[in-house]
Amino acid sequence: MTSRERIINALLGKKCDRIPYSPFLAYWWESQDDKLTKKGQLEFLESIGADPLFRGYYPLYGKNSENILLFDRHIEDCEIRTKVCGKEKQVTYHTSKGDLTFGYRFVNEGNTWFLVDHPIKEEKDFLLLKYIMDSTCLKANYEKFEREAEKLGERGLLLPIICPELKSSFQSLIEHWAGTESIVYSLVDFPEVVQETLTSMYRVSRDAAEIAAGSSSQFFLSWEDTSTTNISPQFYRDYILPEINMWCDILHQKDKKYIQHACGELNALLEDIAHSKIDVLESVTPAPTGNVEMQRVQNILPEHISIVGGIEPTQLLQLSTKEVVSQAAELVNIMKGRGYILSNSDSCPPGVSIEKLKALSEVSAINRIK
Repeated sequence: MTSRERIINALLGKKCDRIPYSPFLAYWWESQDDKLTKKGQLEFLESIGADPLFRGYYPLYGKNSENILLFDRHIEDCEIRTKVCGKEKQVTYHTSKGDLTFGYRFVNEGNTWFLVDHPIKEEKDFLLLKYIMDSTCLKANYEKFEREAEKLGERGLLLPIICPELKSSFQSLIEHWAGTESIVYSLVDFPEVVQETLTSMYRVSRDAAEIAAGSSSQFFLSWEDTSTTNISPQFYRDYILPEINMWCDILHQKDKKYIQHACGELNALLEDIAHSKIDVLESVTPAPTGNVEMQRVQNILPEHISIVGGIEPTQLLQLSTKEVVSQAAELVNIMKGRGYILSNSDSCPPGVSIEKLKALSEVSAINRIK
């Protein structure tokens, strides 16, 4: 099998010639020497015996990433302004009705910009976000995806992002626009306004899913970062799963599949996921980053839900190569009977050796899906 065929079969729960191995490099890649990164992520992944799976971004040459989106977005009466001053950055959505400004700080240890100031702080800010969403128009644009997918060919698989917020509307409010504390209070103080804002966000989200379903891609991802560290099971049931199931309904009509990135604490959500329309759960994470036991995941989730992940990122960093390989072999054995792709859960941390990443491909090479 080619890497592309192997990945697709695993995502669909079909037999493969061997277990696919598709590490998620992210922060690890950004921390590497320019001599390595300029050769490209595709070439590197192949050099360590991996099956390249590009989760929501195009193959990297160097360290600048670009999300795989299948639409152009136009917001009437809105200008997005970016201001950088040293390690501080502001991104402002400027409209005639007011501004919403994100505050970011660059952190060397993570080699990335972290959000430190949410733009939504009071009721009028929700109404302004609703205005921005009501003014948003999406237009299908498959050109770059088609070109890059053809260039990649059988060497791997690109996963486009299904929605403009990169994640479900409520999760986007939690992580980006407002923050968990603000959302909790706002749902008590002015629930109708929050719901009206979400309804406007859902409309844009539905439009994006319809555009995705019309593309040539078979699989689509959202960066849910699902975790009960910032949402309750009730929030997940009430606000997030209905939107995800809506995406799945649209995709399934065209025989396409949805992949949920779920890199946090999932233990209390597994039963809900088991009864959802989700096709693939990606970045499933044991403790300490997450809180699931992989045997429990295997027991609770129906076999039609494929799994990507299972190797906890801090253990990948801290354990010896021999210990990581042993743990991965046990993981592959647990996951027998369902579609499974061996991978670190969420981003690979800086400091993991190339030797260790390469050794994991040997686990993949000697295992087959039964």
